[in-house]
Amino acid sequence: DIFMKVVKNKKICNITDDEFNAIKTLKNNKNIIICRADKGNAVVVIDKIDYINKMNDILKQKQFKGAKESILKEKEKFMNKYILKLHNDKVIDKETYWKIHATGSSYATMYGQPKNYPVIPIISSIGSYNHDLSKYLYDIIKNNRPSKSFSYVRD
Repeated sequence: DIFMKVVKNKKICNITDDEFNAIKTLKNNKNIIICRADKGNAVVVIDKIDYINKMNDILKQKQFKGAKESILKEKEKFMNKYILKLHNDKVIDKETYWKIHATGSSYATMYGQPKNYPVIPIISSIGSYNHDLSKYLYDIIKNNRPSKSFSYVRD
């Protein structure tokens, strides 16, 4: 009984102490960023200043526009008002209404994922006002499209 308690509480580590200390040193280094690569099961170490410069270059492109003031609450309110209308018109049930209704939303987050030399911008909408609505619509589309797509191109 005592033996089992000791075995259960013992931390089993699959790396050496030197490897553990090296990982800890890299983790605490504020001049680098450690992240997953775009493809494969690889880890990439990037200079933090280079990463920030690459991300700023991406943000300067014409696809992105700076906002002078926050319109997050306004957009959340507009979407919730429309969802309430759908609920009142019996288009969606009460459970769906509460599932896709947004409260306390945050902005979508952009981060860069390295792919060879350039950084690929990734926009994560988790926690944003329309994230749950997007998941709901995705399920509707996925479940109502043909399972086998066809092609008019012959080999």
